Amino acid sequence: MSTLLASLSLSVLLTLCAVAQQVTLHIRGHITDAATHRAVGGVAVSAIEASHSATTDANGFFSLELREGIKPGAEVRVHIEKEGYNAIDVTEAASETVTYAIQISRPGRAAHSAHTAFPAVKEMSFSTLIPFNDGPGDAIPKYKVIGSEPHDFPSLGLFYARISQWANEALEGHDKPHSVDEVNAFLKEIVRYHILDWSTQLEHDRSGISWDYRTGMKSITFAAIAPPDPVDYPPEKIIELLSQTPTGAIRSVMEFWKTTPTKFRVPAGSTLRFVQSVENRSDAASIEISKPNTYLMTLSVLPGLTLNNYGFIPPYFEATSETIGHIRSFDFLVKFRFELKRNKATDTQVQEQYLKWAQGLFDGLRESIQGPPKPPLKQRTLLLANRIQIFAKQRAQAYANQRILLYPSTEEDQRKRHEFDLETIREFNNALGIELNAVLGELASSGLDTTDAQNLAATIGLPDTIARMSEEMRHLAWQIDENGNLIH
Repeated sequence: MSTLLASLSLSVLLTLCAVAQQVTLHIRGHITDAATHRAVGGVAVSAIEASHSATTDANGFFSLELREGIKPGAEVRVHIEKEGYNAIDVTEAASETVTYAIQISRPGRAAHSAHTAFPAVKEMSFSTLIPFNDGPGDAIPKYKVIGSEPHDFPSLGLFYARISQWANEALEGHDKPHSVDEVNAFLKEIVRYHILDWSTQLEHDRSGISWDYRTGMKSITFAAIAPPDPVDYPPEKIIELLSQTPTGAIRSVMEFWKTTPTKFRVPAGSTLRFVQSVENRSDAASIEISKPNTYLMTLSVLPGLTLNNYGFIPPYFEATSETIGHIRSFDFLVKFRFELKRNKATDTQVQEQYLKWAQGLFDGLRESIQGPPKPPLKQRTLLLANRIQIFAKQRAQAYANQRILLYPSTEEDQRKRHEFDLETIREFNNALGIELNAVLGELASSGLDTTDAQNLAATIGLPDTIARMSEEMRHLAWQIDENGNLIH
């Protein structure tokens, strides 16, 4: 498309642009430390008018793409936030030619803006993968906790254990869903209920056990993430909402809300709703918590990709020869959004409490579903390259021990070579396949060409091919910085 436009005369190009009237505008900026005047990387930048959030690169630059319909010169309120700095909001004009200079400061120093601008918006999204068994056995296979790895509370295993229990209870006496749409609809409701239930746990003081192979087991306590001016939301209203969803058939769920002293807390005057909507052409199951003229919090679950090849199962899940042929994996996108509206009756301190409450819930919910935050992409890519290299050495040793021939001539040698290749592919996919696909996807999103790595992954067989894959992953890792941005 760019080649075609370049060949047009200037007058024709201007005419086309005027007719289209669908130019995508941006807010571009350069963020520096107010005290040191050095560029600040890894700053989260968002705006209600933006199509998605952005992050500054290592040189402090960001580009925030605005939604269609925003006109040049339109004022856009931009929220800027980074751990260790004061969060600020600035108002800038939509433009394709201006890069705004913005300064942020650390607590205790004068901030760029004395008060939060409105509306203030926080957003977060991530995906989670859930295997589903439509044959005999548990609907969601058991998740194995690996004892040699340290686990923070709550572990990812707790999430899978909870949704597995609820799924089995909901399906008791019923046929399991089978089609993709049926399974998506069922699991979507289970994940939405987890969001409500775990939000309730986060709003109260919690204690648990953490285990580390270096220090062993220890008791840990987490303080409540309480909303401002908190009140208990009536359990009978939650029961009424749940009774209209598939989770209303789960006895333990309904019993919990009838008897538990742990109540869901909201700011006084708030309303809780379950909402079905369409986002990005997908049916979303959402929870909306709001207070008129003050705030709106939306927590949504949307179906993503479905891995239809029966037998695929993510790492750490248990499967038997009877169940493996009935398991598919379903990806779900989980989106959180919080908008704090202008309210003259709400003072600055309370406004910050609202934002802190929302961020605390978002972080806690993400960790309950995804586990602790991932290491930087560059670090994960290099660690994965090391693991692939170790796997290549192991297969090279097996190759030598089994006396596999590179160019087998007899039928027996050809059979041995074929079985060795199949075994290598199976072990590679089980040990590294999921992580490799995830990392390559993130690298491609950063702008890297991962074609060579994809081609190698498609031809895994002999140890030298695996060793080349390790080298290619290192080559990709050194093309990005610690923030996952391309090094130019």
